Amino acid sequence: MKVAYSPIYSYQKLPEGHRFPMEKYDLLPQQLMHEGTLDLSDFFHPKPLTEEQILRTHSFEYWEKLKTGNLSRSEIRALGFPFHETLVTRGRHISGGTLECAYHAIKDGVSLNIAGGTHHAFADRGEGFCLFNDFAIASNELLHTGAVKQIMIIDLDVHQGNGTDKKIFNEIKQQYLTDKWLNSSFDNQIKEIAHNIRTIRNNQKLKQKKPYPKNQISLLNTALFYNKNSS
Repeated sequence: MKVAYSPIYSYQKLPEGHRFPMEKYDLLPQQLMHEGTLDLSDFFHPKPLTEEQILRTHSFEYWEKLKTGNLSRSEIRALGFPFHETLVTRGRHISGGTLECAYHAIKDGVSLNIAGGTHHAFADRGEGFCLFNDFAIASNELLHTGAVKQIMIIDLDVHQGNGTDKKIFNEIKQQYLTDKWLNSSFDNQIKEIAHNIRTIRNNQKLKQKKPYPKNQISLLNTALFYNKNSS
């Protein structure tokens, strides 16, 4: 199984005491190799998105602001991270990793991104620690190239993916599902995956009665691509 990871995922410009647990991006690969789930050969360093791929989803005006660093104080505050050009580079690699994972899933059946799931980013702005909307970018790119005809996104994060839900997609060929829709009738294989992820999450909550410490590895925001047509 191919897993996207890069040291650039860990943004080094956060002030001391910032509430975002940035260290999880380095801890998770270490844990997966330590327990024998993956080995080093399973990981790949993702390529950054091209400008063309970004503009297939995000507005030209927003992209220009990111390139020039011309974000307002309110836009930076909504983003949740202090702005630096390396944040843009980081975002391009994370979303590029999700896109590459999608292609690996088409070929191999499943692929994972250590980061990603940046579902709070809108077409014209970032929000909630999300600079680019990686799922929307990957979906629009796959549809544009004809690699797929339809995409389903199952969002099991505890926070609603408000960016993805705001019709960030350029074509109405996706289904976007959140927890409340998981009782609907759809493909049994997808349903089983959703149930398994939910079980993992519930088990985490039972074992961890206190709030998650900063070094706790969370599965809630892991980006996963699954190809139901793979043998």
